[in-house]
Amino acid sequence: MQEFEKDNPGTRPEEGNGYDAGNSQELITEDVVRGMFGESGESVKRRKKRKKRRRTMPDGEIRDPFENMNQKLEEEKRRREKGIDVPEFVLEGKQKQAGEKRKKSFRERLLRGRKKAAERKKRHKIPAAAEVGRDAPTDTEDMINIDEIKEKVKNDDGRMSTSGFIIAMAVLFVGMFAIVLVTFAVSRMSRAVTGGEDSSYYESAAEISSAPADEPESEQPVSAVERLNDPDVQAALAYMASPEEVSDVSTRDMSQYLGEMPKDSEEIVRTESGILYTYERMARDLYYLTVRFPDLLTVNTIGSTKDGRAIYDAVVGNPNGASHFIIAYAQHGSEHINTQLAMRQLEYVLTTWTNGGSYGDKTFSDIFSNVCFHIIPMANPDGVTIAQLGVDGLRTEAARTVVNLCYELDREFGKVYGSFEDYEAKFKANANGVDLNKNFNAGWEEMDNNVNYPSTDGYKGIGAVSEPETRAIVSLAENYPISAVIGVHSPGDRIIWNYGAEGDVLSAGKNLAETLKALTKYGMAEESHYTKRVAGGMAEYFVSERNLPALSIMTGGGTLPVSMSYFADIFGRNLNVIPAIAYLYDMPTDDEIAAAEAAAAAEAAAAAEAATEEYDRDENGYDVYEEEQDVDEETEDDGGDYYDEYDNRRY
Repeated sequence: MQEFEKDNPGTRPEEGNGYDAGNSQELITEDVVRGMFGESGESVKRRKKRKKRRRTMPDGEIRDPFENMNQKLEEEKRRREKGIDVPEFVLEGKQKQAGEKRKKSFRERLLRGRKKAAERKKRHKIPAAAEVGRDAPTDTEDMINIDEIKEKVKNDDGRMSTSGFIIAMAVLFVGMFAIVLVTFAVSRMSRAVTGGEDSSYYESAAEISSAPADEPESEQPVSAVERLNDPDVQAALAYMASPEEVSDVSTRDMSQYLGEMPKDSEEIVRTESGILYTYERMARDLYYLTVRFPDLLTVNTIGSTKDGRAIYDAVVGNPNGASHFIIAYAQHGSEHINTQLAMRQLEYVLTTWTNGGSYGDKTFSDIFSNVCFHIIPMANPDGVTIAQLGVDGLRTEAARTVVNLCYELDREFGKVYGSFEDYEAKFKANANGVDLNKNFNAGWEEMDNNVNYPSTDGYKGIGAVSEPETRAIVSLAENYPISAVIGVHSPGDRIIWNYGAEGDVLSAGKNLAETLKALTKYGMAEESHYTKRVAGGMAEYFVSERNLPALSIMTGGGTLPVSMSYFADIFGRNLNVIPAIAYLYDMPTDDEIAAAEAAAAAEAAAAAEAATEEYDRDENGYDVYEEEQDVDEETEDDGGDYYDEYDNRRY
């Protein structure tokens, strides 16, 4: 500044040489300071004695008090032009010129909460920008009273002291800094009130919202539990589709698929690896089996699911037989490997029966003559579809809504942490998020397992037997004289039995379990009576409420869904489960054997007595001793006959 004044007396420097028109109305020079405050000779002497912070000058001149500040402003301006580490308070007008990537990221983050900021504005009544800045100083002269500073910093002789000069500089600097801060605050408040770019993240000029970056743009986040009470969610939970409404395969003319039916020399049910055995494939195979074995197999529909799929009952044996059995497969969606087991078992029984095969010492015709099996290959068609195809495989929006809600709830309660795809593959419940093996009326009311919401596993439902899949099995059992019930689950390679049975039910259940143990080589495990934590199962229901033996066969190893690499072993072990049960119940009990033996003995005794009496009566049934004849031995009567005295008979 001094050099400029010396070379150009009375001339104002151009912008860029330390002059900033935005921060001052005129150039602050040595002459201006002298005119404002004055300086005594003694002050000049004291100033010249300071060695560390002065430089040599011509007599009569002093160091420009604003030189350092102007140099700093020049440096900041150069740095601002280059965009290098400029302090944020200088960058108020620079934000819009920031890099495109930074600007885009900041803008996207702020726009997500725009509506939330608008709601906060109403709630907190943020004042308008004009009102906020109404009383704010607008110029340096309004912020700093120069005359007042003059009076405070002058010496007794009317000239400015060194300490007064320092105070003046500090006050001026603070004033300039305050102007920048107020301007910045007013700008932010204005954007917040008018819904500008920065509005979503500020409740006031100084308060920053803590809303997460991934919060929905349009609304405050709502927990999954709160969503349960939403009318749309409640409607989705209550929705029930009919097969006709969704054009289920069971409602079509199945003869249209005859062209795809395997040849007589080929197996119908295919279970090799790589074949996804879906509900539709099962429905077609059941139809093909009825075509190939029309006299041995009947397929009925016993219910319909939430997503409109039929629940099938494949009937094998004598419908009028004394003993009926229910075998339910794939009650849990991710256990769909057991549907393939059911279909292979069914085809094996029908083929062997047709070919005159036998089990033990009896033919299939004999052992199935007085028993009947109700085979339910897929007791949870919706759950199997979710596990195999995901929610995209579902037909109705209501079912998709519920499954997505189940995932959100299970994540919210810390039950699952993986991806949605993994969650779908392991899904066990039906399309209402109800675990079907917790929905039977066996301790249902008292059960409390801390799963009180739709979930992949463990939720007992809104009421006992509330689900169509559960009702189908219960209704089936009410229409026939059921002797035993079996559920096929995975994994485990064991047979679970007992379930708190007593007396004859316990004996019958143990006999059945031991028979299947000897056949499958699985271990046996006893399950106790239902409790508050474990209840509502199918086996528990039939043992405790229907007084019938029931057990569970656990197939395969690993985790759900069980890999098809286990299928060969599963099928080999369980190949003859159905004929073994038929053989067991076709055999007479000990009491029946004893009764039959007693009846045979009585019949033999009666036959012996009847044979003895034949020797005491003549051919007309009369006692011969009552008709003694006074004739000589071998005397011929008038009729020419001879009378034998030895046996008292006439010849």
